[in-house]
Amino acid sequence: GQYLVALLLPGLLDHAMGSLLGLHADTEHGGWLSVPGTTTRKATYDHVHVGLAASSALEVGHPQAAVLLEQVVEVVEQRLWDAPSQTLRESFAPDWGDSEPYRGANANMHGLEAFLAMGEATGDAVWHERGLAIADRVIDVHARESGWLIPEHYTQGWQALPDYNRDEPEHPFRPYGATFGHSLEWARFLLQLHESPMVASPLWLVEAAEASAGDVPVFLDPFEPDLCGWSSILAPCESENDFEAAWTGETIDVCVAESSGSATGLTYTICDGSVCP
Repeated sequence: GQYLVALLLPGLLDHAMGSLLGLHADTEHGGWLSVPGTTTRKATYDHVHVGLAASSALEVGHPQAAVLLEQVVEVVEQRLWDAPSQTLRESFAPDWGDSEPYRGANANMHGLEAFLAMGEATGDAVWHERGLAIADRVIDVHARESGWLIPEHYTQGWQALPDYNRDEPEHPFRPYGATFGHSLEWARFLLQLHESPMVASPLWLVEAAEASAGDVPVFLDPFEPDLCGWSSILAPCESENDFEAAWTGETIDVCVAESSGSATGLTYTICDGSVCP
């Protein structure tokens, strides 16, 4: 999809590349500024998406793609990648100080997505190897221990934090509990790893993909039977391709935690690749 857009709208791709190499680039400290002119923290989530963009641009032959991807690789190697845990750190001060003592499944999931693209674009197996290491920790360890519902929040040492944001269950970036849409995305990335010729596929990849995108339970709180902790925020907006592949035409009941703390039962119909209330 993104490749077709780039080919049909080359001016749009030129603008995007110019923005990442210019307006959003932090020429003082390296990396990118999500909101130029502000002092917001540097987020791994944002930076791995630059890697995804650079890889896509390289695949369609943009002349500036290799330079941008080289910059991404430098940031990953020097700032984002935590070799001892074989995962990605979360966020930093603008000067790359003050690494946040929090680890998130979301940033690491999109890091896996970017690494898959970076490996395909460059032919360097290290990116798929690192993606497999991320998936091993988040999915084969933590998701398996949680009945394949993926804990989103962790300490710096990768201890799960099941109560994280319990008092703010619909936080826009770090909602409490597990996120259904992320389970579907993880399933897709696990299958991409399984198909990759750059890494040996362990048996658990397919098992975990099937479990993550398998039967949808009616009551979806993985941690607390009396409080619904499944986020409705990300499932409708992040997983259209995944829904289209697996649940077209079906209806599921979803328990959603409201900000007031009460639980509401909602029904979504999965139709034509989107979630329809």
